[in-house]
Order: sequence, then structure tokens, then C-alpha cells
Amino acid sequence: MFTAAFKTLQACPNLTEPNNTWEYFIKYGIPAASALMIIICCGCMCFLKTKYKFSLLKLRRREVEIQAIAVANQNSTLHHTVSLNPYVEIAKDSRQNSHEPNDRWEVAPHALFIDTSDKLGSGAFSTVYKGILIGRVPVFDVYEQRTFASDFIINNEVAVKVLPNHADSVSKQDFLNEIGFMKNLGYHGHIVSMLGCITDPKEPCLVVEYCANGDLLKFLHKNKPNFMESASEECPLGVDGCIRMKDLLSFAWQISDGMEYLSSHDYIHRDVAARNILLTKKLAAKIGDFGLCRVADQALYTTKGGRLPIKWMAIESLKQYTYTTKSDVWSFGVLLFELFTLGDGPYPAIQPLDMISHLEAGNRPSRPALCSENLYDLMSSCWQAEPALRPTFSEIRSKLTSMLDTATEHYGYLDVQNEVEVEQKAEMK
Repeated sequence: MFTAAFKTLQACPNLTEPNNTWEYFIKYGIPAASALMIIICCGCMCFLKTKYKFSLLKLRRREVEIQAIAVANQNSTLHHTVSLNPYVEIAKDSRQNSHEPNDRWEVAPHALFIDTSDKLGSGAFSTVYKGILIGRVPVFDVYEQRTFASDFIINNEVAVKVLPNHADSVSKQDFLNEIGFMKNLGYHGHIVSMLGCITDPKEPCLVVEYCANGDLLKFLHKNKPNFMESASEECPLGVDGCIRMKDLLSFAWQISDGMEYLSSHDYIHRDVAARNILLTKKLAAKIGDFGLCRVADQALYTTKGGRLPIKWMAIESLKQYTYTTKSDVWSFGVLLFELFTLGDGPYPAIQPLDMISHLEAGNRPSRPALCSENLYDLMSSCWQAEPALRPTFSEIRSKLTSMLDTATEHYGYLDVQNEVEVEQKAEMK
């Protein structure tokens, strides 16, 4: 770089000794400025080249480290293999509410790699990214006597929930409360499980299992064109997968199974909706997003304020801000509507401020085209104005079990549409 600067000086016209300021500037100022610019440009290029090489080296080292640990973990997690009963309740740990550094749920910050370029979802208060968890998985340490499904964690992939940079102290405390709740939640096959956390008040993180197929609502929208009216109909070539009536019933049953677990432990979710159901690679449905979830020390939970899912809320929740397991049952009925409309939202023509008067007038969502009379009866029973008249999640799961058992290979859209006609023909005979 100095050679280039010197050549620039030599190239300058051979002027006589300057007689005035202008000649002095031409003879000495311009060459000096040119030389300085060349030096600065060369220095910047060297710096950027060095930084780029360092970034590549760091990325490669991370990839090698991840691959090595992934291979090691294939052996280290063999003792956490499939249980005959994948829906094992895990006993609550006496230290789960601790935010101390030696809390067994804590993840070392250097062991968690967050890929901010791969956003899995976002809401008003948090964002979820895909990540890699290197080394120990805290959930295995906390529940070391328990067993997990073999696909519980694949290739060290996790989902990481974080707060935005502008989050205030109240949001951070709410987030820490959610982490504390997840520690007490236990394990169930149809509930998104917490794997670990970072409870640093400055940058808290919640690490949960990664569900490769995303949320149920997006899955329904994506696969709506691929819905097969008959189970005997084959998927078109080039289509990753098709969904059928039996798949929808299976999702409904799995979600009811997870909700039965929550209700049996006096947990009120308060945000049961298709957007909060996640699907694994093998299409196992798991209830997620416990930001609004609460423990009901009594039969009733009362709150005010905050952003709430108006069109999924029970009439008593809208009027009195009260929540029970039966208000979750109402929301589950709306989720069934989402399922069997393949992702349509409820009450599309009604404004949120008009919901109370709309429901008090006895209005409810109409029967979806893909929904049988039996299934719509179950759906409607979830929307009884009197909470005590609504079914329990145990009863809902039982009825869905019966429907799923009778869903033969030929049970599909056409069978539902022609159900009344078949009954009429049978009566005529």
C-alpha cells in the first residue's frame, strides 16, 4: 500500500517551488490526499478480508462441534428411549421454581445456538426461532428416571422463545413466570415440552421441543388444496402429503387428550386455538403457547386487561373475565370448527366488540361442510351458554375415540355429505 502511495507522489507534475497557496496545494496537497485514501482503502480491504475468514472459520468450527456432539448423543440418549406408554406424567421437582444459577433447568448460554434467520413464529410479546442445543439437555437431568420417545429430540434441534429487544420489565417478568409454569407442567405426549431455559433477567430464553411441521392453522391452510374427499383416493404426484377426514379426527382426539391432562391438573390454558397447536415431523399434535395459561387454585380464575382471543372466548369470559376448564371447552369447540373448515376463522362478519350481543342472541358457528351431524352435536355442546352443561374433556375424548374407531378407510367427505341420504334410503328399504 505504501508503494502505491509513493508512486502516486512520483506521478505528480514536477512543479517549481510554489509561489502561492494554490500552487502549494496542487504540488503537495493533492498527492498527499490521494496517498491517504489509498492507504485507508487498502486497510479496509485487509480488515474485511480477515473478518470474513474468521467468520467462516468460526462457522465451520460450530458445524464440526455440532456434528460431533450429535453423534455422541445418539449413544448417550439411548437410555431415554421409547416407553410403552408415551403419555407419562412426570413428578414435579422441588426445585422447579428456582431461578438460581445451579437450577437444573438452566442452559449454559454458550451451549445454545439461536438461528435468527429461521423464525418459526412470532406474536405480540415474543418470537420463536429454530436453534441447536449442544451437550446436555436439562429435561433429561430433571427427570432422569423417566423415558422419552426416541424422536423427542432429533439432531439437537430445538425451538427457542425469546423476547424482543424493546421488552419492558413487566414483559420480562411475565416471561419468567411462563418459564416457571413450564417447569411445573410435567411431560405429556400431546403437550409441547420444555427442554431447558436461560433465566438471565437481561436476555431470558425458553427452550422447547422443535415441531417440524409448524402450527396446525398454517398446516391446514397449506394442505387445504390437498384434502382428499375419499380415503381410497391417492395423493397427486408431486404433492408432499394429503389430509383426509381420519387425519382431522386424529388431530381432534390428540388435542382433547392433551387438554384432558391439563384440566385434570387444574391448568386453564385460556388460548386454545389451531394457531397454538404444533405438529411434529410424524404429525403428532402438541398443545403449545402457555403464555396465558394459569393454575386454578380454585375452580375459577378471574383476570382483566391484556390482549385476549375474543372470538375463541366463552361468553362468561367475555362478560365477566372469568375462566375455568369449561371456558377452555368452549374454545376447543371453536378449534374443532377451525379443523373441519380446514382453517377458516370463526364469525368472519362479526366485529369483536359485537361478540357478546351476538352470542347472547343464541348465535353460534354453523355446521362446516366436512362435519357430520354427530361431530357437530359435540361441537355445539361445547358452546352451551351455561358452563355446567358443557362436556368435560374426558367426555370429549371418549366421544372422539368412538368416532375415530368408526372412521373406516372409506369414511371421508362424500360419506359425510351423503350421510342423510344413506339413512333415508335405508328407511325406504
